[in-house]
Amino acid sequence: MNPPYETIDGHHINSPSRLDRRKLCPGSGPMEAQAGPEIERPEGVEGTMLHERVVSRDFNGLTDEQEMLVKLCIELLHSMDGRFSDYDGPPPEWMRQEYPMELQDGYGEVLTAGTADVVMLFPRHVKIIDWKFGRNPVDQDSLQFVAYAALAMAEFDRTEVEFTVFQPRVSREPTTWTISGRGRTLDQIHKVVEATKGPGLNLIPSQQACRYCKAALTCPAVAGEALQAASAEVAVIPVDKAAEWYQKAQMIEAYAKRVKDEVKRMAVEGDVPGLWLETKQGNRQAMDPMAAAEATGMSTADVLQVAKVSYKDLEGLYADKQTAIGNTKKEAKAELPGLLGDLLVRGTPKVSVVIEKE
Repeated sequence: MNPPYETIDGHHINSPSRLDRRKLCPGSGPMEAQAGPEIERPEGVEGTMLHERVVSRDFNGLTDEQEMLVKLCIELLHSMDGRFSDYDGPPPEWMRQEYPMELQDGYGEVLTAGTADVVMLFPRHVKIIDWKFGRNPVDQDSLQFVAYAALAMAEFDRTEVEFTVFQPRVSREPTTWTISGRGRTLDQIHKVVEATKGPGLNLIPSQQACRYCKAALTCPAVAGEALQAASAEVAVIPVDKAAEWYQKAQMIEAYAKRVKDEVKRMAVEGDVPGLWLETKQGNRQAMDPMAAAEATGMSTADVLQVAKVSYKDLEGLYADKQTAIGNTKKEAKAELPGLLGDLLVRGTPKVSVVIEKE
């Protein structure tokens, strides 16, 4: 049975995860609806699979890292209720996983709809847990969380939602905050949805709005921005417009990357006239400095002078070792520089442009 609202790839056209995009570019909804089936990114496929495994508690076929991520989520649930004490038992009655909800206005229109990863019911409030398996910290001000709070308030007749986001690839410590005000959250969602119903397509391209929009490759506004920037006289960009043009350049770079990624995908799946795929060997690496010294007759000291260890990789390895014995990832990262001391060397400083947030 089809839901009583417009969908994109089976999800509400203004689903919680799309609301930030709708706020930035009200016309993105109709554009995405016409763009055809979404091509899922590998990280998206993995994220969906890991969400499912948290519910099923099935670890078959997972990598060691994926199994650890799923178990960390389950252990967080266990820490919140002693009755949820093993990987095979059912959750308590007041805990609901993968729970679908809808938010309607006063006229019965479904403003948004989504599925919460975990909902916990308390006498005076609702608790929502959201699993995030990406590597970038989430923005607590995102409308996605406001929408889920509004959904839960309407579903369970509460005025306060305690929101917890757990990102095990970012931190072993969950982030928790409170969203309150049933009328205020509803107004925020209603305002964004109403803006999408204008008489014409109100397209406002930007790097943030277009980043995950599935219609970016066919959007006339994005194409217009690209043409305008391509024809600009770079040498005469006025100072008061420099930040604006820098943001245009960022958006065009992201657009160009999506074009190249899409063409590469087409080439992987079949023949594309005028181009072919070429596989080049990766850079050579000597994985064992000690063995390399012995094989070449050089001293170990000489070889170690040119051997470099990625600090990011070392930090990740140390954090994993520390979390295995009960410490937090945040504590491990803070401790590592002191342990390494003079072994650490800073590279050449990099200068980057930061756009002021409005």
